[in-house]
Amino acid sequence: LLSACNAVALGLAPLALIAPFAGVSMVWSVWLGHCGCLGLRELLSCTDVLCTLLVLLGVTLVMAAEAMSDRQKLTPRELQRDAASPLFLTYWLGFLACGSYWLSPAARGVKESAPTTAVFFSGVCGAAAASLTQSFVKLVSTALGSGSVEAMPWWFTAEALLGAGTCAPLDLLLLARTIASASLAFAVPVYQSLVIVLAAGAGSLFFAESAAYSAAQLALVVCGLLLVVGGVATLGYHHRREHTGDNAQL
Repeated sequence: LLSACNAVALGLAPLALIAPFAGVSMVWSVWLGHCGCLGLRELLSCTDVLCTLLVLLGVTLVMAAEAMSDRQKLTPRELQRDAASPLFLTYWLGFLACGSYWLSPAARGVKESAPTTAVFFSGVCGAAAASLTQSFVKLVSTALGSGSVEAMPWWFTAEALLGAGTCAPLDLLLLARTIASASLAFAVPVYQSLVIVLAAGAGSLFFAESAAYSAAQLALVVCGLLLVVGGVATLGYHHRREHTGDNAQL
């Protein structure tokens, strides 16, 4: 159900608007824990409240910028152009190759020699795979929403299905590898922040979403994304560190 809702949202809204909501999930988990919905009730600190306000303010700024824009729906010709863009194909195949190499035994020596860099690189590859999955789903859902699927050439559908089918499993594997290679206090905030930044960047680079913004609206989007990333990174690090300290005391 959540995947279906996400697909519908990607077909209706730009990636720059959808990306910040990834940070809201972490905020909800913290507040649900405070309400006791996840079992034991957890106390909220001033840092939790401040980070929540930062994330919500960031999302609000991005939504305000999108509400002021006069964005038009992508046409079938524009969808085909975006799917066949050399930059988009290079980004897809490049990170697909990097992620596959990073999961192979050939990269074991690099991981052992520079563990911190390895965790960050794994997070970047995983976040890139997540942003690509969203991009491919957006292509299909936008085409479905405009009723132009039948007018699309066969290669468009094949590329979208192949892209989503290769990037989604790669994202999950790299996320698991990132979490297994570092503390949660470091891995989760880094990964979540990278997903937000790369998804918003993919919308601007591959679907020209920033072209619909004026300079003031673009400034709102950038400020909003920075607030969300900062709030998510701080909230994740603070929350995971508290849990680590509690477990150590036990």
